[in-house]
Amino acid sequence: LPNPELINIDSYVTPRNTLEEQVVGIWSEVLGLPKETIGIQDDFFRLGGNSILAIRLISQMNKEINVNLSVASIFKNTTILKLLSSLEDESEEIIISPLTVSQPKDQKLSFAQERLWFIEKYEEGTNAYNIPMIFKVSEDTNLKALESALKNITERHEILRTLIKEDEGDAYQCVLDAQDNSLKIFRIKVKDQVELEEHLQRNINHVHDLSHEYPIRVGLYELNTGEGIKERYSSIIIHHIAFDGWSTEIFLKELQEYYTYYLDRLEGKERLLNLPELSIQYKDFALWQRSYLTGEKLSTQLNYWKNKLNGYETLNLIPDLPRPQEIDYRGADIFFEIDEATSTNLRELAKELKVSLYSLLLSGYYLMLRSYSNQEDIVIGTPIANRHYSQIENIIGFFVNTLALRINIDGKERVKDYIGRIGRETKEAQVYQEQPIEKLIEELSIDKDTSRHHLASISRGF
Repeated sequence: LPNPELINIDSYVTPRNTLEEQVVGIWSEVLGLPKETIGIQDDFFRLGGNSILAIRLISQMNKEINVNLSVASIFKNTTILKLLSSLEDESEEIIISPLTVSQPKDQKLSFAQERLWFIEKYEEGTNAYNIPMIFKVSEDTNLKALESALKNITERHEILRTLIKEDEGDAYQCVLDAQDNSLKIFRIKVKDQVELEEHLQRNINHVHDLSHEYPIRVGLYELNTGEGIKERYSSIIIHHIAFDGWSTEIFLKELQEYYTYYLDRLEGKERLLNLPELSIQYKDFALWQRSYLTGEKLSTQLNYWKNKLNGYETLNLIPDLPRPQEIDYRGADIFFEIDEATSTNLRELAKELKVSLYSLLLSGYYLMLRSYSNQEDIVIGTPIANRHYSQIENIIGFFVNTLALRINIDGKERVKDYIGRIGRETKEAQVYQEQPIEKLIEELSIDKDTSRHHLASISRGF
């Protein structure tokens, strides 16, 4: 028999009309939960929602029930009842339109790109922002179809064939023509596993010359293991200035779709490409961002963060060795697993406290940093997808932003209240996620310290 689904009958409220039933269906699909377990007064984050799922939820609601909600809506109205009640107040249709510039230098970088370009120039090139994808290619893979798929993704997404140029010190985007500057894929034969590893490491650590070469670098490797057996591998290295974590999923989905399309064509089969239409490109978003984040919109975002971070303290962990004068990107990964019972208990505790699992774990992380630093005032930087407009949902590019979450820890506060406060702070911060961290650092006039990241200790993911 299946495990019983337990529903809190005291708080569960069934949908009352067709619209509420439709929205319950959308929530069910996004959260991966049975419809019967979702009531119109259930909290999205208590049900297991997070910022990534929030983006998908709002996008799907806008499409299926024809509304114009922003992602901020779900952080302010976390139940179906509140969300639907707020439709008139929260609906905000924002259209990003392609813009034509009068001269190349007017095609400005986005704020996030601008920050990375500054680092590139300051360090005279760095591999710290390479995003590598390494695959073992199955024997039956058609390499011609694979190459066609890779080239078509680069043609579809302009940012993957964009150079960064400068005019009198001002950086701008220069999009290369798709036909004249096709993606170059290099093929290499290697004699053994050691040589393969050397080539892979060389490409992973490749320093992109962003002014003269694509931000994407693709290699195919063939290893002869003996007795006529050959293994094939592929490396795809993309610079962060053109890519982020969300882009990875887009890239891999489109790679599969294009590959299947070209494989069918090689076999004489006819099929249509199943890819969403792109109404804009990344360069359009970059220009729109600069025009949109002005005036009252910018003031509202900026004032929120200024008030939150006024008088913040730099995190001062006590290291075993002297802190280096320059940031050193070397580090180590520590892998661990949480057993199923503990994981289940954590999720149940998060639901009981009406916070996301991220907020619950973040609460513990703050306490750990407090123990090691003896500080009560701690700022943690956490990346957020920043994809809260439907037009950029399917675009490859560098959209991710960093939220500087500041918490003052009160030793007299009850643990339950403390965790609840962390949950409220993380949800509130996401309403103001459009403020680029780069511009915030400028506005706060933070003294540059080459030995550490500005403003915050860095955490990962909502």
